[in-house]
Parts: sequence; structure tokens; C-alpha cells
Amino acid sequence: MRFKLGLQLTAVFLLITFLVVGTAGYLFFNTFRRRLIDERSMAQLTQTNIIASGVAPLIGEDQVEARQILRTRSREVGARLVFLDPRGRVALDASAGMAERHLEGERLDHPLVESALAGGQETSVQFLDGVGWTMYSTVPVIRRGEIIGVLFVSEGIDDIVAALVDLSRQLAFYLGASGIIVMLATIGIGQYLTAPLGRLTRAAERLGAGNLAERVDIRRRNEVGRLGEAFNRMAAQLEQVDRSRRRFIGDASHEMRTPLGTAKIVLESLLAQQTHDPETRRALQTIEEGVDRLAGLVNSLLVLTRLEHAKASGSEERWQDIDLRELAHQVSADCRPLADEKALRLEVNAANLVEVHGDEDALYRAVRNLVENAIRYTPRDGRVEVAVGRVGARAFLQVRDTGNGIAPEDLPYIFERFYRPDDARSRQAGGFGLGLAIVSEAVELHGGRIDVSSKPDEGTVMTIELPAADVE
Repeated sequence: MRFKLGLQLTAVFLLITFLVVGTAGYLFFNTFRRRLIDERSMAQLTQTNIIASGVAPLIGEDQVEARQILRTRSREVGARLVFLDPRGRVALDASAGMAERHLEGERLDHPLVESALAGGQETSVQFLDGVGWTMYSTVPVIRRGEIIGVLFVSEGIDDIVAALVDLSRQLAFYLGASGIIVMLATIGIGQYLTAPLGRLTRAAERLGAGNLAERVDIRRRNEVGRLGEAFNRMAAQLEQVDRSRRRFIGDASHEMRTPLGTAKIVLESLLAQQTHDPETRRALQTIEEGVDRLAGLVNSLLVLTRLEHAKASGSEERWQDIDLRELAHQVSADCRPLADEKALRLEVNAANLVEVHGDEDALYRAVRNLVENAIRYTPRDGRVEVAVGRVGARAFLQVRDTGNGIAPEDLPYIFERFYRPDDARSRQAGGFGLGLAIVSEAVELHGGRIDVSSKPDEGTVMTIELPAADVE
């Protein structure tokens, strides 16, 4: 029975090995093919541009000399050169015996010609019956800033095809040889490889879930060991990139706070003076509004940076027991002036004590962002309600409004940074698309979740669920 299980594991490993090696060979072949084609394309475009620059002064002035130059260069580069006028008709065909007939006077309909007449430079590869694989290039011929035609180049690429055929044969040989070696080497080691691969799989899952500090300890002097080392290097690089990104955002935001504060003070001082004419005052007020918006963006970025750092470090140094009922009333009081400006009813439904353990500043910011969003997107005379409660081991805080609602196609993206629905009401409401991103980070920091229910023109309900303070 053990022998059969070993055969099954060996068969599975062989299948995976063939798939991996075959895929690697396929990717290598395509990469090599693209590299050869790209190098030839770049060389052909370079040559075509040089030729186009040389014949541009002669087109329409000395056709005989222009044809002679094209024929000479055609022999040098081993390609067919055709000049087309702005209408797409062949004016000069310098094939120099490489084609059965000249194309002069005929219209050449080709997508590359249309692109070149519009100012583009492109190449393409096509297979022609009786000719084989051919590379085309087109560049605009420009004189005194005006496109006077197109230089069309066609060149056979039999050498590239031969190199690819030879490479495919070598890959097939090495793939077959590798398969035989792997088949002989894998008998009896299936179980030996299962444990480290399982650890590596679980580590990759945790890394994909956001734990960039994840590492694996696989001390094997084989492919599995090297795979573990490669995974650790990749995880370290990802962690470094993420750390650098957060440091840059934090440092840039900190550096911007001082000049923005200085600009705000200067603008307030200027606006306090009564010597400005109305037009100057309006300009200063516009600048002040821009400074305020930029300062708001900087503050939001700083909040996001702090939340990311707290989540990455796992530190709970600033955590304490928080009464969600008191928090809801505090946010409501702070946001009431905004609600009064739009004649909105801002209500709090929080009768019972509901406590959670967490960072009070982070939760305050999250709840305030939800309430401010609800006020911002609710029309006049509407209603915004903040409710607090508990169901079993979970505490919840819910913000309900009678506002514009969120379109179904926007719901999956509203917690992404800088995402704003592309409609007129969103643009009029302002903001940078960071408010809900801050909410999401704060809720994740506390091991919670946020649910959204919304219908356009009927309203939105956002519910934060968090572990209750007395539940371990």
C-alpha cells in the first residue's frame, strides 16, 4: 500500500515537474523570440529613419537622385524600400531586383502606412505565402515640419526563423532529457518534499494576505531549499519596498505640513487687511481654499501612514477600552455644524454601553469619516443616523443616511485609495478619495470588518463590526 502511495506521489510530482519545466521552456522560447524580433525591429526602424532623413530633401526636387539613394540603401540593408506619397500611393519603389514587379503608381493599403501618415513609427511581422516571414516598418518622411510621405520597408527574417527552429529543437531535447532524469530522481522522495512545500505554501498564503514579515526555514540543499531562499529574498524585498513607500509618504507629508502652515498664516494675514480690491480678495480666498484642501490631503496621508505602521508593527501601546456610545456622541457633536448647514437631522441611537479595545484616535477618525461622508452625500432636509449596539461577541457601529447612494459598479472599489465615483455629484462633493481608505485601515487594525449596503438615490448603510472589549 505504501508503495502505491509512493507511486501516486511520484506521478503527481512528475506531472508538476513536466508542467513547470514545459512552462519555463515555453516562456523562455517566447522571451527569446520577442527579444530577437524587438532587436531586429529597433535596428530596422533606426535604419529606416536614417534613410528617410537622407531622402526627405530630394523628394519632389530630384526624384532620380532620391531613387538612386533608395536603391543603394536597399542593397546595403538587404530590404525592399518603398516611398509613398501622402495619399498612400507608391511614388518610388527601389526594390533593386528583389521583387517581381514595381509598385509605383499603386495604392498600398496597410495599417502601418496609415499610422505613419499620422506621425507614428511602427513595425509588424507577417507570414506571406511563397515569401515566408517578413518584417515591415514604416516611418513618416518629414521636411520642414511637414509629413510629405511614408518610407515603407519590408525585410525577410529567415535567419530569425532558423534560430527559433534550432532553439525549439534544443528545448525539446532538454525537456525530454530532464523528464527522464526527474523520473529517476523522484521515486521515493515524494513524502520528503511534501513537508517543506506545505510550509512554503502556507507562508506564501500569509504573505499574500499582507504579512510581509513572513519567512520560511527550509534547510535543504536542493531545489526546495533554493526555493525557500528565493521566497525569503522576495519577501524581504517586498517588505523593504513597502517600508520605503510608507516612509516616503510619511516624510513627504511631514515636510509639506510646515510650508502649508506658513502659507495659511500668510494668507490669513493678507485677508485680514482691508486694503485689497474685490478681485484680489477673491484670488486670495481661492488660494486659501487650495491650501486648505492640500493640507487636508497631507493630514489624511499622515493618518494612513500611522495606521499602516501600527498594523505592520502589531503594537497596542496606545490601545484602551473605548465606549462606542460615547464615541458616537462625540463625533455627532463635532459634525453637527456640517449637518446644520444642510438642514440635516443628525441622530444618535446608542442607549447601552458597548466597549471595544483599541486605538481611540483611529476609531474616532474612522467614524468621523463615515459621518462626514454621509453628510456630504445627503441632500438638504435629509437624515443621518449613527447607531451603536452589540450582537453576541461583536460590537457594531452603523451609519445610515438618506443620501445619493452608491452605484453597484462602484461598491467593490470605494475603499481603495483615491477612488472616487465618476459622476457629477461626487465631483461637486469634493474630497480626495482617502476617507474610506482610512476607515478600512482603521477597522482592519482592530481585527474588524466593514459592510456596505447602498441603493442609488435611496441611501447608504455602513456597518463597522469589531470584537467586543470583554471577549478574548
